[in-house]
Amino acid sequence: MTDDPSIGSAVQAVLGTLPCSVTLPAGAGKTELIAAAAAEVAKQGGTSLVLTHTHAGVDALRRRMKRYEVASDRVVVRTIDSWSYDLIAHFPKLARLAVPAAPDWSEVADYYRAAACTVGAKAVRRMLKVSYTNLFIDEYQDCLDGQHELALALAAVLPTAVLGDPLQSLFNRQFRPDCVNAAGSLGGSYSVMEAIDEKVPVTLAAKIDTKSGAEVAQATVKFAVDCSSGIPNHISAAKRERLGEGKSFTTRSEDLKPAYDAVVQMRNAPTPSTVRTALDRLSKLPGVTIHCREAWNEIARSVATAVTDGCTVSEALQRTRSHTRVVGRRPTARVVSRPLLVKGLEYDHVIILNPENYSAQELYVALTRGSESVTVISNSIVLPAAKVAVSRATGSPKSFETCVS
Repeated sequence: MTDDPSIGSAVQAVLGTLPCSVTLPAGAGKTELIAAAAAEVAKQGGTSLVLTHTHAGVDALRRRMKRYEVASDRVVVRTIDSWSYDLIAHFPKLARLAVPAAPDWSEVADYYRAAACTVGAKAVRRMLKVSYTNLFIDEYQDCLDGQHELALALAAVLPTAVLGDPLQSLFNRQFRPDCVNAAGSLGGSYSVMEAIDEKVPVTLAAKIDTKSGAEVAQATVKFAVDCSSGIPNHISAAKRERLGEGKSFTTRSEDLKPAYDAVVQMRNAPTPSTVRTALDRLSKLPGVTIHCREAWNEIARSVATAVTDGCTVSEALQRTRSHTRVVGRRPTARVVSRPLLVKGLEYDHVIILNPENYSAQELYVALTRGSESVTVISNSIVLPAAKVAVSRATGSPKSFETCVS
């Protein structure tokens, strides 16, 4: 644990006034405070439950826990989504919900409310008290109605602290194409950070499960082209169109024939096995680099799981994402991302492109991610005043005070 007296004093203030809310600006040490508090709880023989929103956040918190030498049996760090699902999967009758064998994350709002209902049961409350001595919820400004309801139910059982920064409430989710284009221009040296619920792999998985061979082959090759640099040099747009029409798909190049043959085999027999082979050979074409590595790896792991377990690719993708929600995101040295996905994370260096397109909250988050340098690239040396974005969602984030009142 750190010898910084200011952190020690902050930890004592938080643990001494539970339940409480903590509002701190970006870079002020919310993650550090949570880790230090969990370390103090562990020192006293207790166990902390730490909930956050993203698997990147889970990874950041776990790494900080290791720095504070918090034993793995003294802290549980999970996303709210995955923890909620696991709870109701163990107590489906108490949840009053037909809980699927594998989570359907499009129904996650129902999981929050079912989890809140489950926490209200006497047996579950006893279990929680035996399992945990404290609860910390990070990035509380992003909690919507169902998550807030769950937080209230948990706060009635466990000493709870919620932490966040209202200025980091982000609502804009239409940035992925910009990230993909930027990463593609950089030749694969940077990787695109994906949202945990990104629709591109979901769409491809559904096509592999249900569509004809020509559609599967065309969709898979398009996915490979969109995720990488170099494939269009070997498979022209005209050839990709003929592929979808079931017409001849050949090459005279001996170097390219293994990939072409694999794509034709996938068109003839659209199975997870042939898709896996086609993707593998496409990735090994000369001069090809993958910049959407997370999306690519999700599909690659999912078709492999479908082959070994005999499930659909969509089901395997759900399992893959459920595993990611539990274990967190693998760190990557160079990433292209959206402000929404890097909240709470820290990087040595940050480069901000097109800042004039950001809302005030997005620009605030972007400007506060770098620990050593921040570089802003813009057509103007003076940025226009950014507007504050307002959520149009029906379940708007809750204030901290309503959780602890």
